[in-house]
Parts: sequence; C-alpha cells; structure tokens
Amino acid sequence: MAVFCPHTVLGGGLHDLEDGWIVPLPLVGDLLGYQTVTKGKARAKLNKWFSVGQSRLFGMEELPLYRVAAGVSQGFCQFALAWQRLGSELYCEDQLRVRALLGGRWRLIVIGGTDFQKIPNETGHEQAVVELGVICPSRDKVFIQAVWPLLPPPSWQGGRSQRRWLCVAGRLDGARWALAVDRDGSGVPSFQVETIVKVAGGLAWGLRSEPTTGSIGMTTCWLWSHLLLRTSHVVHPDLGVTHRWSLTWGNLLEIW
Repeated sequence: MAVFCPHTVLGGGLHDLEDGWIVPLPLVGDLLGYQTVTKGKARAKLNKWFSVGQSRLFGMEELPLYRVAAGVSQGFCQFALAWQRLGSELYCEDQLRVRALLGGRWRLIVIGGTDFQKIPNETGHEQAVVELGVICPSRDKVFIQAVWPLLPPPSWQGGRSQRRWLCVAGRLDGARWALAVDRDGSGVPSFQVETIVKVAGGLAWGLRSEPTTGSIGMTTCWLWSHLLLRTSHVVHPDLGVTHRWSLTWGNLLEIW
C-alpha cells in the first residue's frame, strides 16, 4: 500500500498550524483594542492562556492537523507547552514543544521537544529538538525574534522542512505587518509576509503570502473580550487551499 508523505510536496513554511499567521499575538491584541490591567499589576499577576486549532493540510482528508497549547507568564518569566499532530492512519507526525522566555525587554528563548513520525508497518522515527533565541517584545513600533536550531531537522523530512529563524514585525496606524525568514535543512532561505488591517472594533483582515512558492491568501482576526478567533485561507499554486482555525483565550498582550 502506498503511503502519502507530505514532505514530498512541502508547501514551504505553511506546513505547521501556526504557519497560517505571522503577526505576533500581542500586536494583534493591541490592534483590536484588547484591554488588560495596568502595567504594574500585569507584572505581578500570573497570566494564563490556552489555544486550540485545527486544519486539513491542502484540504486533504488524509492530513488533518490539530494543535493544543497552553502557557503561563509572571514578571520576567513565561512558560508554554504545545502539542501538534499532522495526519492520521496512513501517516502521522507528532510535535511536542516546551518553551521558556526569560528576561525583561530582551528575553532569552529556550525551546526543547521532540518530533515523532509513524507509518503503518514501519518502525517509528523520533528526533529531539533544541533551539535557542532572543526576543524583543517591544511596545514600540518594531518587534524582533531570532531563533537558532541546535540540532538538525528530522531525517525523514529529507532536509526540505522549513524552520523559522527570524521574525520582524511592526505597528502602523490601524495595521500590523510581519516578515519572517525560514530556512530548510540546507540553509536555503524562504520569506513569509503578512499584513493585517483593522476594519471594525474587534475585526481585522489580512493578506498572507509566501513568495518562494507563490502561496497567497487571506487571514482574519475576531476578538470578543479575552477570546480571539483567527482564520487563515492560503492557496498553494500546485497543492491547493489550506484553511486554518485557531481559538485563543487569555491575556493576548503576554502571549509571545
């Protein structure tokens, strides 16, 4: 029985659920007028958040995509745990990530976890993940995040998988923008861009593009109190449309 492997037709940086969006959540939150306590109280308070999302990669029934994540932050520390599954019976990939952010204006990022691949009647493959980085969660106009993977990508992906190395995002009047640089196992870069514009009190529309593959589509953000719904509808010229939905509850200004 032939088994479909999504890495034979990788859509660049659009492989994971969170690849549907680039603009960081705090920039989305303040664009839509998210309100929280004063800065002094926010530093002392334990902030909790929770997120769930789902998709079908390129609309294929064989490639359902699910993600669950949760985190806490207090003062100069933030911790998050995320699990993602791609595929089902014929092909299955699990990702588990633990992330810590430590520091003030400039923060150290420490990421650990594992990737696991399973195909029927074959031995499963597992690959550890360790990454270090820095992040500047600026309240000004520009946000910067850089991450360095310390281990090679999963061997079963043949060096074609994309991993995020750099993200630069910023604020404009009534809008937000972001530019990301991904690299494959050989170090070849690809670029991801997104712009979102506020169109109503709690609603923003955006444009998401990956020039390297010609993928382009629309994103939306809907805010109700502490609940944010994001959607992504990106068309790959050869592989088709990927629709994504993500629901996040918590203090959006503290979710990095």
